[in-house]
Amino acid sequence: MQHITTAADLRGVPVTLSPSDALGGDPVRLEAFYQRHGFITNTWRGKLGAPRESLVRVPPGSAAAGEAPPVYPWHPC
Repeated sequence: MQHITTAADLRGVPVTLSPSDALGGDPVRLEAFYQRHGFITNTWRGKLGAPRESLVRVPPGSAAAGEAPPVYPWHPC
């Protein structure tokens, strides 16, 4: 996970995901694991341009770390 978050930080892009039990994992334990790596609850879920996943991690110090939904380089907004 550290390699993924470091690479995303270097590129200035957020990482999103949704823990699930689809492969036998425990979503509660998975969410705690991801929170230890800087993921937070995606409160922008359902808003235009925001990711659908339940957790998001934005690069520290980025504009996306504020109140606005994260900006994705591939999104036309």
